[in-house]
Amino acid sequence: MNMSWLLHAPLLQHELYQMNILVDDNFRQLDPSLSADLALYSSCTNVSDITRRLVKAFQMYGYLPTGWIFPQEEFDNDPTAEKFKAIVSRAHRSFTPEVRRQLAKQRKSEMERAYRSVPVEVLERISRLYLYEFLTFDYEMRPPNLFSVRYTS
Repeated sequence: MNMSWLLHAPLLQHELYQMNILVDDNFRQLDPSLSADLALYSSCTNVSDITRRLVKAFQMYGYLPTGWIFPQEEFDNDPTAEKFKAIVSRAHRSFTPEVRRQLAKQRKSEMERAYRSVPVEVLERISRLYLYEFLTFDYEMRPPNLFSVRYTS
């Protein structure tokens, strides 16, 4: 897949790459001329909804702080994927090392919050389904911050 550069890329470059992929994919799905399935998708959402969801996702991933306000007026002048990428990339690049440390904590906190909303039975099934991946990559199958809280409550 020619993605080995990611192994040696600085974290910032990797994060910007991930952001660009998500933006391109979501904006592409707004083009109903690509397929009938996408026409259905584009009838359910719009550019404003996509940008709101992407900002929320980038905050959840720790790419943008939760308090960051998307400059809607700037985007409305040119509501394209390229303009959106330019705005979020500029914001992402501007953060100080201290803000980046806070973003890492934010990502962990947001992921824990999201997984706590998943029923424990589903988490158990995921643990079994991905057993070999957990073992191969030395991931914790039953993180205490997600499992033990539910069993002791």
